[in-house]
Amino acid sequence: IWCGWKYLGETTNNVAEYSAVLVGLQQAHSEGILDLRVESDSQLIVKQLNGEYKVKNEVLQTFHAENLEAMTNFESVEIHHILREENKRADELANRAMDTKGSYSSDSESNEEQLNLPSRNSRESLPVRTAPTMESAPLASAPLAPEGTYVLQVDGGARGNPGDAGAGMVIYDSRGNEIWSGY
Repeated sequence: IWCGWKYLGETTNNVAEYSAVLVGLQQAHSEGILDLRVESDSQLIVKQLNGEYKVKNEVLQTFHAENLEAMTNFESVEIHHILREENKRADELANRAMDTKGSYSSDSESNEEQLNLPSRNSRESLPVRTAPTMESAPLASAPLAPEGTYVLQVDGGARGNPGDAGAGMVIYDSRGNEIWSGY
């Protein structure tokens, strides 16, 4: 299991949202996932990726194309809009990315202490989640999907437009167990 974050620097909220989807798609592909349901609270990004809205902004056209290309790595991908209240874990991780303004990868032992940096609203650290055992119960608020389909919940945000930006991503198995999260 990999956990990581990358501060996106100063950019717009929409770029942060597209970045969250792209990083999540790349991670899901590296995990060997074939069937994926992507959930985002950004109606604009969902409708653009589903072809319901045109992408007029040149910067977003590039991100849109990169996401569509990444989606070809899967046997099936569905993109769905969810309410912000249903996307709290990804939102929490996106905020953590903006708070830390740094990078972390579980591949690097030297960065391990960064997992305990305080969040913006709390002095307590976020829990580091690892792959659940087969006996684990699903998280109460986790999405459920058809057997064999994984759920990728994403959120991106910027403090200002443009402003400091970050992205949060969570992958759940079909039973709602969190198998990967990154920010």
